[in-house]
Amino acid sequence: SVTGVQTCALPISLMYLGKAYQVTNQLNLALEKYKAYKKRLKARKKNSMKVDRLIESCQYAKKLQNTPGDMDSTLLYLPITDTLLPTRAVFSSSGNTMIYMTNRKYYKAIYFTKKILGQWIPPLNITMELESDGKFEINSLSSDGTTLLLSYYNSHDYDIYISNFINGRWVKSTKLNKKINSLQDEIFAALSPNKKTLFFASNRRGGLGGFDLYQSAKQLDGSWGTPENMGPVINTAFDENSPCMLKDEVFYFSSSGNKTMGGYDIFVTKKEAGNWSPPENP
Repeated sequence: SVTGVQTCALPISLMYLGKAYQVTNQLNLALEKYKAYKKRLKARKKNSMKVDRLIESCQYAKKLQNTPGDMDSTLLYLPITDTLLPTRAVFSSSGNTMIYMTNRKYYKAIYFTKKILGQWIPPLNITMELESDGKFEINSLSSDGTTLLLSYYNSHDYDIYISNFINGRWVKSTKLNKKINSLQDEIFAALSPNKKTLFFASNRRGGLGGFDLYQSAKQLDGSWGTPENMGPVINTAFDENSPCMLKDEVFYFSSSGNKTMGGYDIFVTKKEAGNWSPPENP
């Protein structure tokens, strides 16, 4: 029974039970289990940082639910001829170019479509153009819709690849240089609107913990320079990813370490006098 599990199981089961309550929006019950787990940790003089984060996220979720914000959404209709659902869709800033994936029987297919005169044209399978072996993952599409960033798992870590739309077709994807791709994971790459700055997430050594966000400036020869950690205003001891700069001074990203409702939330920060402002949860 549930009662038996709560009283007889290992203390960590209280945390997992709390997570189960949290993801089903039973926040009061989640808090009850988290606090019981923290009490057990305290009795054993164990570090409670992880469960403290969970308690904080539940309390913040309750606060936001009491003061909900406004959000508009629009259903996107696509001329898809099969029953496979699109995933990992990315758009140009105009919203008129889209690239997405579908999981076909033997590989992950990548499709490209454009909106012309208000209508989406039939999607084109560009997996072969990219010379993908069906294992690439879409990261982002540039603001002008002509540069695609992808990630690829090479059996021991993820690397970032790039492809450009030239003369009406997507060219073979190529791996970014060793300054960007380390022996650790590099994922969630994105370009600034002017394409002069590359943002990405990595769990390489020297970070603040988990996945951190990095930025690299394009050099005069077109290569990418040594990446810089975006610092403690943005990065935390937990994970940050999914960078997106819609305007040169406005930067969006997701984080599990900033003040969230639980798991990952979206945050926005702005450049002010050369520094990033404290991230806000919109």
